[in-house]
Amino acid sequence: MGRYRVSLFLAVAAFVFTALTVAPVGAENQDVSSEGLRLARVALFNSGVGYFELRGKVPADQGLSLLFKREQMSDLLKSLTVLNLSGGGVGSIVYDSTKTADQELDDYAFQFKKDDGLPQVLEQLQGSPVEVAMGSSVVKGTIVGVEKRISREKDLRVPRFYLSVMDESGRLRSLYTEEIGGVRFLDPRLNQDISRYLGILFRKHRTDEKTVVITPTGEGIQDLLVSYVMEAPVWKATYRIVIPETYKAGKPFLQGWAIVDNVSGTDWHGVDLSLVSGLPVSFVQNLYDPRFIERPEVRLETEAPAGLQRGDEMGRFNMGST
Repeated sequence: MGRYRVSLFLAVAAFVFTALTVAPVGAENQDVSSEGLRLARVALFNSGVGYFELRGKVPADQGLSLLFKREQMSDLLKSLTVLNLSGGGVGSIVYDSTKTADQELDDYAFQFKKDDGLPQVLEQLQGSPVEVAMGSSVVKGTIVGVEKRISREKDLRVPRFYLSVMDESGRLRSLYTEEIGGVRFLDPRLNQDISRYLGILFRKHRTDEKTVVITPTGEGIQDLLVSYVMEAPVWKATYRIVIPETYKAGKPFLQGWAIVDNVSGTDWHGVDLSLVSGLPVSFVQNLYDPRFIERPEVRLETEAPAGLQRGDEMGRFNMGST
């Protein structure tokens, strides 16, 4: 079945559930086989959900990424099952937050805009330890700032940028950015932040998609089984009565057709498909959006304690006590 197609499946005298080609709902725009997993089994129900089972071999301790739409995440979290059939384990299952890409980018102190060049990037990372390649030499130090100087070339005003670095000997040096061959940040945490930031920028090109990363543990190649239940179009049935006179082939019989909609956006290949006419209970529960409980606030006492009595009252009290 091709993408966005409606397919008809013929069965004589009754519905015959047989093997045909399908692909996972919820793995749109993803070549699952390239990650070591392929869809092996699908069961569609009349209640508007489908069971999807993926199988494949994945190297241990290597993250396996699957893509899903935001509205599919609650169903996924409600039903996702991961089995390591090789005897290893499942180290972690990590998924994107509920924030949009723009909201995630706002969490960082630096912002890499579309038209920013090297000077604008370095200026935002003031105070970061760096290693700057200048031709055949390397300068190690800390970014102090970026200076902009205007020079005149004929009648034009040309901006030139100079990176100010405090080197390891404590000298303040000015490096012309046009002569910089490369910059390496020496703080591992900053490198991780930049990698995550660039990853978020990449995901912005794939609108409304969330990534789920599964990391198996063990030694060598691990045989994984991943399954989940997710919303799927209801398959439909139609019937025909075939009269023998139309083709001279014996007694009349009932012919049934199953109509299966493929709305995943990808072609379906080599998967066992079962069409189930039962109506299992299907419900929707929001497990993806975080929930917070409002807790009672214990207020600090701000009233001053009662002070000691003074003056005449204290005097009368003392006199009375004698």
